[in-house]
Amino acid sequence: MRRLLLLLLLVSTAFAQTVTVRAGHLIDPANGSVADNQIILVQNGKITAVEPNIAVPANVQTIDLTKEWVMPGLVDAHTHIRTRQPRALRRSTTGRTR
Repeated sequence: MRRLLLLLLLVSTAFAQTVTVRAGHLIDPANGSVADNQIILVQNGKITAVEPNIAVPANVQTIDLTKEWVMPGLVDAHTHIRTRQPRALRRSTTGRTR
């Protein structure tokens, strides 16, 4: 699960320090599940633990995403996020807008 959780965490702030991310809903596409209320521990730029109850070290930066959905970063050079094109971009085989 750790390898797949290359999150959009502002990795530049995670190097050489410890950061925790409190995720409201954590998507794991490897097994098609969503885990609620997870804590992601990032140490020296690497995810070291993902659990609901982690002993968070004192004085660490915490990113509060408890009301958000967290997912692995999209690293594919050709990724589709939209499920439907805007009407102006839809074309039929005749070249007319649908």
